[in-house]
Amino acid sequence: MKTIIIKNVKLVTPQGTLYSAIVTIQDGKIVHLHDGRYGHPFPSPHSLMPQDRIEVIDGSGNILLPGLIDAHVHFREPGLTHKEDFFTGSCAAVSGGITTIIDMPNTKPPMLTIPLLEEKRRLAEKSVVNYGFHFGSSASNLNDIAQAQTYPGVASTKVFLNESTGKMMVQDQEALYQIFLISKLITTHAEGEKINLALELHEDTDTPVYFCHLSSKDDVELIRKAKQNNMSKLKQYETSRATALRSTWALARETLKQSEQETRLQEQGARQHKGQRIFAEVSPHHLFLSSGHFNAMRGFAMMKPSLKEMDDKDALWEAISDGTIDTIASDHAPHTIEEKRARQPPFGCPGVETLLPLMLHAVSEGRLTLKRLVELCCENPARIFGIEGKGKIAVGYDADFVLVDVEKEKRVENEKLLTKCGWSPFNHWTLKGWPVLTIVHGNIVYDDREEKQQIFTQHTGKEIACTSPLKGRSHRTQEERSELSLPERFEEPEMLREEQRQEEHEELQEEMREEEQKEKKKSEEQEENLTQKENTPPEENKPPIVTTVIPLPAIQTPPLTPVSPLLFPEPWDQDVFNNFMLQQGVIGVHTESITLASGRKSNWYANCRTLLNTFKRIHQLSDFVLAFAKEKGLEFDYFFGVPEGATKLADVLNFKRGLLEDQPQQRLVMGRAKPKEHGSVQDKYFIGEIKEGDKVLVIEDVTTTGQSLIKTIGQLKEAGAIVVGALALVDRMEKRDDGVSVEQALSDQGVLFFRLSKGTELLKRYVQEKEAEKGLVLDQNVLKQIEVEFTVFGVEPLEFSTVAKSKQTTLVEVDQQETKVNETLQTTREEEIKKEEQPTFDVRSSMPQKSWFSYLEQLKDRTEETKNIICMGMDPLLEKIPLPCNSKSEEQVTHVLTRFYLDMLRAMEGEN
Repeated sequence: MKTIIIKNVKLVTPQGTLYSAIVTIQDGKIVHLHDGRYGHPFPSPHSLMPQDRIEVIDGSGNILLPGLIDAHVHFREPGLTHKEDFFTGSCAAVSGGITTIIDMPNTKPPMLTIPLLEEKRRLAEKSVVNYGFHFGSSASNLNDIAQAQTYPGVASTKVFLNESTGKMMVQDQEALYQIFLISKLITTHAEGEKINLALELHEDTDTPVYFCHLSSKDDVELIRKAKQNNMSKLKQYETSRATALRSTWALARETLKQSEQETRLQEQGARQHKGQRIFAEVSPHHLFLSSGHFNAMRGFAMMKPSLKEMDDKDALWEAISDGTIDTIASDHAPHTIEEKRARQPPFGCPGVETLLPLMLHAVSEGRLTLKRLVELCCENPARIFGIEGKGKIAVGYDADFVLVDVEKEKRVENEKLLTKCGWSPFNHWTLKGWPVLTIVHGNIVYDDREEKQQIFTQHTGKEIACTSPLKGRSHRTQEERSELSLPERFEEPEMLREEQRQEEHEELQEEMREEEQKEKKKSEEQEENLTQKENTPPEENKPPIVTTVIPLPAIQTPPLTPVSPLLFPEPWDQDVFNNFMLQQGVIGVHTESITLASGRKSNWYANCRTLLNTFKRIHQLSDFVLAFAKEKGLEFDYFFGVPEGATKLADVLNFKRGLLEDQPQQRLVMGRAKPKEHGSVQDKYFIGEIKEGDKVLVIEDVTTTGQSLIKTIGQLKEAGAIVVGALALVDRMEKRDDGVSVEQALSDQGVLFFRLSKGTELLKRYVQEKEAEKGLVLDQNVLKQIEVEFTVFGVEPLEFSTVAKSKQTTLVEVDQQETKVNETLQTTREEEIKKEEQPTFDVRSSMPQKSWFSYLEQLKDRTEETKNIICMGMDPLLEKIPLPCNSKSEEQVTHVLTRFYLDMLRAMEGEN
């Protein structure tokens, strides 16, 4: 097995910082990421395999980025190969750092049928980069569109709502509706009022829609408003999701006798449904060129959409900054010089070679960050089109990279371009930041480290595998594709999905029956063999073997029970994690200062204990941690929780990691909350076995100055363990009294520090959300005091945005009201228990989930006040009970909550 080691490179972290790294590749996959500050990985690869099977690439201190994914190219094959083809276009792409492309269908003839798709797949096999396809649409190819969705390499259905090259505009309204309905994702050329049409079709069919090459401020504003509206609906959906899904699944299992496997698939679809489903793209020529360039370049600046004014360019850059635009794609549309000089030149320009240099130049000018560039050109295209194994530098991902020299300045020259058309609208532009090495599946395909522009074409790319970002259909075999068809009038597109589910269900049942027969046959053979041995006479001179025959019953294979979806963590997403932390009430503000574990006083807190008190919450949290560790490429033997705040979490993490990686021998090691005064180091501090050389990843719930973390790391090292890193769920972003941060203190000890969230970011979001609530304005004096805290102790300053001066009900007053209600409830509860001579217990920890749902059923016909309480959350007593609407008086609130609390206690006593 050949191993490739890329050393002396810098990677961009999710936080946007750079760190030195060593990347190890085997079989075209990333197998290890090592911190370059500490030399070569241990053990050395040279000790594991022969020297001649190792290739070392020196990155010379340059930045290694994921290979770019260009989701919008026109490689002109078949029919227009005098302009470009898959070979020449892919060579041009790798010289620009692009490792994956998705080709558009407006070729000659347009790709509107399955045979033409198969032909294009064969033609693309000579591509040096990975490739996929957007399938074409018309009013008459609905059956082909439906079949195309089952091909792994088909990323979407392209719909032209405005005129463009290829004469593929669709105008029939009913046909458009059907096209949207059967497609896993729609990419569309839509400008002006056609954007509203696409949005209406998206709303009617719930199909994700991807808007190509936005070019004007008006179009940007339409997309921005649509996204905001979509997110508002998603927020409402998230609020009611838990209740709705539980009731729906229960009804499905009861009335339809639905299998557990089908239920799990529905659950996964529901989780995917909550994601954003309106996406937008921009192309570099609309970011860097304007109508003024058209006056100078004439036909070479003929674009579709056309070049706009300066304020439109500014609006596009703003949309990149605020997230309205999700991707940057080249819209590589080459035409020959002769064609562009004609009286009626065609629309479009080449762009794969200049996309990355232009964006790196924007980074050098401060218009863009490297982190945002990676999101726009790598991560987001992979996420939107569901491209497996692409878009990130992480263990398990494909080894598609581009090495960039951000200090290199070079001029674009038509004579040196590799595209067949031989020109660029950016000819003679001097740009800062260029790709110097491109790697596809672990193979070097472009090398310009010595200014030689070498292309290596002995290795070719592969067809990508796209999964729908919403519907998640499985890929069908060739035989299944040929059998797939739709009714002639195409009136019931839902029938296709229903038939597919039925087929899959029948296949599953058939597999279960076959497995049952195999097991039954095996048990019968075992019984027969034992009986034969019993009846066989003993050999001469050997004592007879006495065998006790135990009849073996036929093994009945139970129905397939799906593993909990909790065992399959979603990819790491910082925004999702921050939302989760805020929703669980981790962050809070006090008017009176509180004393932290470090001894400091503060007016805000981060309390992760609420995440560790229920089975549901701790498993959700562990999924985030596992996804984060995978994202960082961390390799270790087990988690260790800092006593005792993170002890429980570390146990759950080790348990789930053992299941995920099929490691039944996964060890569980805990720290003692109070060390013993005698015994060995291991016995003093730990419960469980720590072996010499164990690689341990330490986790803490909240880190302030790092005292507990450093103490725990010292104990682990004393016991012989190797601490590979330390994680904090929340980093308060504070320094010690000597001015040293936690990250610096651990770095001095040779330990990497990772934070899943910054306290500053969570605190800002907390304040913004509280201010957004009707009738709530935070106390300004408290916010100023917190700002002073960060001025004195913070790693970075914190400044809250200006809030409204006119107060209605402050957060402090609400806290006081809640405290008063809680005190009333506690007093009433104690009196009730005392009367009945019942022992006290904590409802939050002892109330079973089953009892809670049973009690909800009993309460459905109670008073409106009680209904209001119930509707505010699935388990308000396991979380924080919000107050009813402001029109209720405090006495009513107290009365309702008190009765609710007592009724719940009685219901629990009756069930227990």
